[in-house]
Amino acid sequence: MEQLIEMMRDAMGPDLFDACERMGANAEAIIRYSPLAHRFQKSRDLLDLTIKEVAAQLKVPQYKIKAIEEGRHSQLDMAVFHKYTQFLHMDEYIASWSQRNDVLARQLGIAGQSVRRPGAGAVYQFKITPKDTKPPIWRRIQVPATYSFWDLHVAIQDAMA
Repeated sequence: MEQLIEMMRDAMGPDLFDACERMGANAEAIIRYSPLAHRFQKSRDLLDLTIKEVAAQLKVPQYKIKAIEEGRHSQLDMAVFHKYTQFLHMDEYIASWSQRNDVLARQLGIAGQSVRRPGAGAVYQFKITPKDTKPPIWRRIQVPATYSFWDLHVAIQDAMA
């Protein structure tokens, strides 16, 4: 990464980097954040979801998801960033990216801390039986410990449909 930044500085000249700084943009941070932004977009595309669909599922404004994917690291909402990371299962990638880009990761508030929630990897099993059904109807479901109550609700609805 250091070599890439130096090559870009040499190719575009230090004046461009200085001009970015005067406008309040950190060119080096933009270059460092770009692979992360691209990874978020690629992961969402693999799920075949639009930003609108993701925003609806996470119950967050679309522009906050766009800020993450378009590389506008200075406009990140860290609560949305963490939700989106969980949604896309990018915990390990974020951890490894943070190690390679420790200064920017500290500025963003994701360095030195695990993005994973406690209990990540644990699975809860439920047996669901509606009341007053003859013969009894039941479903057994397993959900990750990281699921929110909304996720559990959706899983139950899907299982009973």
